[in-house]
Amino acid sequence: KQLNIILNSANHLHELITDIIDMTKIEVNKFNIRKEKFDLVKELKNLIDTFNVAIEEKGLEFFMDTPENLIIYNDKKRINQILLNLIGNAVKFTDKGKITIKNRLLKREIAISVKDTGPGIQKEDLKKLFKPFSRILEPGKFKEGSGLGLHLSKKLANLLGGDITVKSKFGKGSTFKLVLKIDEEEISN
Repeated sequence: KQLNIILNSANHLHELITDIIDMTKIEVNKFNIRKEKFDLVKELKNLIDTFNVAIEEKGLEFFMDTPENLIIYNDKKRINQILLNLIGNAVKFTDKGKITIKNRLLKREIAISVKDTGPGIQKEDLKKLFKPFSRILEPGKFKEGSGLGLHLSKKLANLLGGDITVKSKFGKGSTFKLVLKIDEEEISN
């Protein structure tokens, strides 16, 4: 058990340092984007596998509504980083209910939404959600995190030609949507 605590602490520290380094690179325009062809659906499934234990321990229902495969040309590492954050937050903040991931190919963009039945976010807190070091917690509840994940994810999405938006109802849950602009010749399924 103690070894597990040490491992979790080391992973948390590694994520924090990586986030700070990435933010610094973005701020000084030294951030590199490395595009490659990859199957977005396969990557989503791999990411979800990393959360299976937490999903089962919490007794959450999990749904994925996505095409069988979707080959895109973009920065796989950074898209994974964004989705890891969005899915991780959904799992972290949802104590009961379900999480649904949808992946839609629209005309010139891909939309990936992560919807949860967590506590939701109050309207006045939505404005500070993507600010650095911003943490929005229910009174009396503690959740691990640095407050950098959503800020960095939004910056990365913007660098990749997209954006992250959020819709939330306090007490009902939230939906985070990553939208990436793409050229039609960059896609195959």
